[in-house]
Amino acid sequence: MNRTELSILIPTYNDCCVELVNNLAQQAMRLSGLSYEIIVLDDASNRPEVLLQAAYINELRNTRFVRRETNVGRAKIRNILTSMARYQWLLFLDSDMEIVSPDFLERYLQAPPEAAVVYGGNSVQRDRLPHDGTLKYRYEKAAEQTHDAAQRNKQPYQQFNTSNFLVARWVMEGHPFDERIQTYGYEDVLFGKTLRTAGIPILHIDNPVGFGTFESNCSFLAKTEEAMHTLFQYRKELVGYSNVLHTYAHLRRFRLAWLVRLLFLCAKKRMRTQLLSTHPSLFVFKCYKLGFYASLPHDQQQG
Repeated sequence: MNRTELSILIPTYNDCCVELVNNLAQQAMRLSGLSYEIIVLDDASNRPEVLLQAAYINELRNTRFVRRETNVGRAKIRNILTSMARYQWLLFLDSDMEIVSPDFLERYLQAPPEAAVVYGGNSVQRDRLPHDGTLKYRYEKAAEQTHDAAQRNKQPYQQFNTSNFLVARWVMEGHPFDERIQTYGYEDVLFGKTLRTAGIPILHIDNPVGFGTFESNCSFLAKTEEAMHTLFQYRKELVGYSNVLHTYAHLRRFRLAWLVRLLFLCAKKRMRTQLLSTHPSLFVFKCYKLGFYASLPHDQQQG
């Protein structure tokens, strides 16, 4: 299927994405024969300065900024964007990312035509973001070794992420994001599992976007805790797609889950202090995630 038309879809919440949209618009206009549109859908942001970007974005060619009055979450907003799109190829991008390649769009359009889902990956831009004291930066920097296409293609469904992917419209219409997930985390993992069940391949290529900003340690830790709640709620469906679930299953098998839970409750305050410091440890972060998951009350569990 030739890619001569493209809907670029950007869900956003409390992020300024003017630079991202402007770069995409400039690249799209340079591509001869491409019909395109850019839609930024704001999920009820509450920061006034963020909403000021609407006027500029709406002035760009084939581009519009739309704001929702109520927040619907990361899964449903992507489904809404699909319904708003005009064209048969959809490019989803997170609003806090940045374009790092001058031929970013062209690389996607030149991907093998038989590929219905293509994921480009992400990268840490060291020259622009020397935030080595932030937990998010350290986490993403350590994960870069698994971000190249060769590594991701070894586990194409588990390594899928919604931050930067091209997808045929028929895929999204037939296999939308699971709107049960209204909290943070794992909507992309469940989407990958859905594609695997449907027998739809995911092609991984090296066409990354960069992290435009890194949130505070406090914000990143709060999102991690929320993601653990999401994982807890859908744990039966996510078996085989989470290292936390894999490790916890081994702990239960050897009757050690109670010990991890106890140790976490005793050390939680000190671990949080360490993770919120200027020198957060990824080892402590890994232990914190597992301990937090293990400590969730059993009456919240399914089944």
